Amino acid sequence: LLLLKSSSPLPSDVGYFSDGSVEEFSRLLTPEAIDNRTPQQLSLLHVVCAGQGDSQVSKVSLIFEACGDDVAKKKSLLSHLSNNGFSAMHVAVYKGDLALVKSLLDGGADPCLGGRHQLPPLHLAAMIGNPSIVQVWCCPTIL
Repeated sequence: LLLLKSSSPLPSDVGYFSDGSVEEFSRLLTPEAIDNRTPQQLSLLHVVCAGQGDSQVSKVSLIFEACGDDVAKKKSLLSHLSNNGFSAMHVAVYKGDLALVKSLLDGGADPCLGGRHQLPPLHLAAMIGNPSIVQVWCCPTIL
């Protein structure tokens, strides 16, 4: 996967954003990086949610912080759909990452956003058999 080429020095390998350290991620995080999309229309939020490691929640927090008071920008990131019709929340649910799901929910993600296939992340969690993620939405006080 490649980030779209831009005039500023962005890494062409999304691994810098998905699997690198929080410090490196923070250094590379620019408004332009937040607005970039891969050829598959994956946003930076999608890429981070697909990444591996314990630092993904911290990276999501940094993205939200970089949006500042721009509620529309944050909402746009959270509701952005890839070419396959999936949001970053779909990616986090499919990956089974409860901490990422909670972080996205805290950031304002809609668990009922159906996307192109009208499959909300909540239903995806139930379909793949992830009761912890389903509980986050249905019974948040239990967890």
